[in-house]
Amino acid sequence: MIVIGIDPSVRATAIVAVPLDWGGDWSKVQTKVIQGAKASVLYDRVMRNARIAAELKVFLGTLDATGGRSILIEDYAYSMVNKSHHLGELGGALRDVACHAGTDAREVPVTKARKVLLGKLPKNNQKRAVQEALWAAGARFKTIDEYDAMCIANYGLSTLSGHFFGVQQ
Repeated sequence: MIVIGIDPSVRATAIVAVPLDWGGDWSKVQTKVIQGAKASVLYDRVMRNARIAAELKVFLGTLDATGGRSILIEDYAYSMVNKSHHLGELGGALRDVACHAGTDAREVPVTKARKVLLGKLPKNNQKRAVQEALWAAGARFKTIDEYDAMCIANYGLSTLSGHFFGVQQ
């Protein structure tokens, strides 16, 4: 079984793939960041979303998923009202790929994933707190988006009895 966390973003979508039996060995974690682009015209947004979804499909195809896949996608950030439909358009394309590629595909509210990792959520700089917690655990990702995707994957690992990081409550 492989657990895949996705942090969707129209600027940079991050994917983290972690084998359920990884045991905290960061060398077993695979990542991909798919660069997006600002696009205000409908055609440009649709083409960008299709390209990101196609790259996700290719990445998923490279993973050894003989034990199945559990794909978790960060749920929508409703606070971004002025651009929420753009993220929704991308989210639909990613969810289509995930539902066809995963034996288990689901959405995860980011606050729920962060609570598993951090315990209590700080009022400010939650993304930074996630990055610092995973850095302390040995993660050395290049982008903040990969840390967010790992946070989502970490939540999936916690629900599937895999090795995960979190504050014991």
